[in-house]
Amino acid sequence: MDFSKYVSLIAKNNEAGDIFYSDVSMKSVRIGCVEGQPHLEDVSSKEVSGYGIRVIKDGRMGFSFGNKTDDESILQSIEYASQAAELGEPLNISLPSTQGNEVTELKSESDINEILDRISEIYLSKRITKFEATAERESSKWLLTNTSGAHIMSSEEAYSVTVMPVVSGIGENANYWFAVTLDPENLDINELVLRSLDRAYSSLDGKGINLKGIPVVFDAPEWAELWSFLLDSFSGKNVERGKSFFSGKLSQRVLSDHLSIKLENNHPKVPGNFLYDNEGVNVQPVFLVEEGAFVQAYYGLASAAEFGKVPTGVGRRFSFETQPLDVPFICHFQIEGLPTLESLDKYLLVTSLKGIHSGLNAVSGAFSIGADGVLLDGEKHIPVSGVTLSGNIWDVLNQVIAASDKEEAIPSGSWVVSPLVALDGITISG
Repeated sequence: MDFSKYVSLIAKNNEAGDIFYSDVSMKSVRIGCVEGQPHLEDVSSKEVSGYGIRVIKDGRMGFSFGNKTDDESILQSIEYASQAAELGEPLNISLPSTQGNEVTELKSESDINEILDRISEIYLSKRITKFEATAERESSKWLLTNTSGAHIMSSEEAYSVTVMPVVSGIGENANYWFAVTLDPENLDINELVLRSLDRAYSSLDGKGINLKGIPVVFDAPEWAELWSFLLDSFSGKNVERGKSFFSGKLSQRVLSDHLSIKLENNHPKVPGNFLYDNEGVNVQPVFLVEEGAFVQAYYGLASAAEFGKVPTGVGRRFSFETQPLDVPFICHFQIEGLPTLESLDKYLLVTSLKGIHSGLNAVSGAFSIGADGVLLDGEKHIPVSGVTLSGNIWDVLNQVIAASDKEEAIPSGSWVVSPLVALDGITISG
């Protein structure tokens, strides 16, 4: 769609503004299997499109949205946004004038039903008679245009597959694994199934035990889940308002000097590029933490304007119906100068977390959360279930002692790219 005439109208009647349009379509198929009999559970497809309009009037911002694209509806949404701006807080936002296109194309295509058939065959060949699997193909496009002359178009397609087997011993246990790919024809489905089974068997018939002085390693999904909660500590709004552990600690060493955390706009393990955020800001690679020192916070347009900072390129619109949130696209954890996990005599691999949002205070760092996993002690694999992990997460992140030599990428709000990391200083109680 061409929204240029509506942007011109905003410029004529108000100070500034932008229009963000998105169109997302998805097809999803889910199968289940009980007692060795696969069956279709759900087939769905949907397409959602619409626009969000921001108007900046006398230094105040208003917002409205709609999904009807006739002149009358769009003009009405502009009027609503203009009225809302009269009630907004004063904010000196300067809209960018970026222009560009980014296109993420599939490398191959595949029938999602065939993917699910192959998953069923592999599970059944391994005598797994109870499982669930979902395959999706999603296509998304967005367009941003504003009164400063910005014009950005972005489109991407991807397949995602999630599998969850239920394994049996004395009792039962379930866990999951997933993949997001641009190349479904070359998706390693066998690896997908094996990873899910490793995680499901890891804590099967496990018991709660007390462990002292044992390093803890969070498996990739649990590490990403942990950081989906902690990453907001680097938000400029929280840092500047004294609501973050990092408030007042700029340039200080706050984490292990073996650890760096960098925001990226692309990574080989992440499908697609993120050259522009959803506000039209160029996404520039920046360190949040470099060799343990807190280097900078991240800012969207509004928070950058509020605190006199340069926007980082983290303005994310998860729907045309909402205003942007400050959420990074890719968060890359880099570990330098440490031995590999294989050098450890033993460690607890955590493959499930419980109560993380209620049991972790991101400001103080105090945590007490439930976990399942497996104690890896040489050749022994001892299932562990129902333990409590406790300590102070910021102290723990000063005690990084080893890391795997392979990185994995997990989407969890932001893409989290990281090796597996061994941490000391966590109390494990059964």
